[in-house]
Amino acid sequence: MPEGVALWMDFLDGGCVGYINPILESRDVTVDGYATRVEELAKGKQDTNPAFTYQYVVTLIPEADCENDGEYIYALTNRDLSGDYEENKAVLDQMMESIQVRD
Repeated sequence: MPEGVALWMDFLDGGCVGYINPILESRDVTVDGYATRVEELAKGKQDTNPAFTYQYVVTLIPEADCENDGEYIYALTNRDLSGDYEENKAVLDQMMESIQVRD
């Protein structure tokens, strides 16, 4: 990873991924064969605010009830993290294209 790039990744087990801030852009992709949503969220609660967070939500159990059985990989960068936001996004895209999920 290039020096200064800041990304955050976590595994969520038994919960839902929800948002307070509006989703400005969204697209569906696959990550290692798993359904994934890529989203860019605004800063604050107005959809006219600038983009602030860029994230991947990888669904590991299709059709699961997220309240009880949901398992996700959640990876993101945002403008509060160090580095250049656009460079961080590009590195996150590259990382998620090559990631391999192990059971």
